[in-house]
Amino acid sequence: MRLDRHNATLIGTLALLIALTMWMQFSLFEKPTLAEEQEASNDPDYYIEHFSAFGIGEDGRQYQLEADRLVHYPLDNKALLDRPHITQYKENGDPTHIYADSGWLFSDGTEVLLTDNVKVIQSEGATLGGASTTERMRIKLKPKTSN
Repeated sequence: MRLDRHNATLIGTLALLIALTMWMQFSLFEKPTLAEEQEASNDPDYYIEHFSAFGIGEDGRQYQLEADRLVHYPLDNKALLDRPHITQYKENGDPTHIYADSGWLFSDGTEVLLTDNVKVIQSEGATLGGASTTERMRIKLKPKTSN
């Protein structure tokens, strides 16, 4: 009889462990909350290496935006820029060059926030022009419209 009770106890313990495992598998793991799903959906959806874009107005090219890499985030439709370089062209003059370590291109593509070690270099023909540095700079890229 002792062997039968031992077998019954062993089978009962195994059945209890299997039931506990199944309960944990289906009951303890809850569906992700909306905030968790949104956080997961804001993972980058694409990368562009050696990114380059032009802004063109009625009178020709007004700016060029280049970056080593662009990383797009779909939730807020913004893009992170690694080492951006903006060249702004003037109608009658030399271009202005703006460099930074990083930046953000906003959803409508008309505004860039440059951050970390921003350098602005302006040349004025045969003269030296000027240079300045800052940590943050917001630039409107929207091309001019003629009236």
